[in-house]
Amino acid sequence: MTRIHRPAVTVAALSALALAACGPVKGYPGPARPSSSLATVDPNAVGTDIGVVVDSVDGMAVECEIEMVVLPGRRTLGLQLVPYSLQEMQQSGGGAMAEMQARFNVEWRTPASIEFDAAAGETYGIIGRWQEPVYAVTIVRDRDDVIVASRDVPATRNAD
Repeated sequence: MTRIHRPAVTVAALSALALAACGPVKGYPGPARPSSSLATVDPNAVGTDIGVVVDSVDGMAVECEIEMVVLPGRRTLGLQLVPYSLQEMQQSGGGAMAEMQARFNVEWRTPASIEFDAAAGETYGIIGRWQEPVYAVTIVRDRDDVIVASRDVPATRNAD
């Protein structure tokens, strides 16, 4: 008789859940589609100086900070923007750690939206700059760094 150890089952189940959650966020309604028929968006592309959370795609609620897929066509992304400070970037080593630290900066957290034309098979990065009190938000196509959309967003100072 084979005996199953509960800790081993628990670890295996948690590992399976973690692997299932590792894919890109689905930023469209309906069933999953082949990746070749979708566009990929990286909300915090390398080189950004701000933190970006995508909280909606065409009005559909999502929460994405790393990678998402969207349908081709004209898309409107709802965003939450937060500044990084140079000190935060240096202390954390940049990238994902700076992004996570910036999430807690609620003083200048600002909602915004940006529209762009997504093409199937393409990958886009969202980058930005912070010059108090304005965010410059840009979407670039990864394969050639062509700017496909950009806008300035006046920051909202939150007094909490």
